[in-house]
Parts: sequence; C-alpha cells; structure tokens
Amino acid sequence: MYLMNRFATLRDKLKNYKGEVMPKPLKRLDWEVEKFGNWVATWRGDGDFKVSHLHSGEKFIIDMNKQSYSCNFLGSVGIPC
Repeated sequence: MYLMNRFATLRDKLKNYKGEVMPKPLKRLDWEVEKFGNWVATWRGDGDFKVSHLHSGEKFIIDMNKQSYSCNFLGSVGIPC
C-alpha cells in the first residue's frame, strides 16, 4: 500500500511539473556548475581540450572525438563528457 501511494503521489507531482529537469538533479547540476566555475578550457586542436583550475592548478584532458576525459571524478558523479 505504501509503495502504491508513493508511486501515485510521485506520478501526480510529475504531471504538474513544468520544468525540463527534476528539482534534485537540477540542484546537483547547479552545485556542480558553481563548483566548476573556476575551471578554464583551452582548445588543443583536433577536438581536444585541456581543462585547468585557476587556483589549484589541477588539469585534465577532454577528447571530444572519443567523448572521453582523463578526469575520473566527472564520470563518477554521472556528468557526461
């Protein structure tokens, strides 16, 4: 009974929701964008970008052709390349 009521409640909330992205994932995305605001991407040619942090000096490479990146953190939190 609990699960049936929960699913019905969530279905009703979804019907009335006007946004593109649900609130919890949107909140996480906003947090990640704010956190990653100090990163700068530099084009290296042939679809490669070097991304470096302004303050800490951390760096990683993004390959747009292969849709891959050298930073394992982004993949672990579910952010696609």
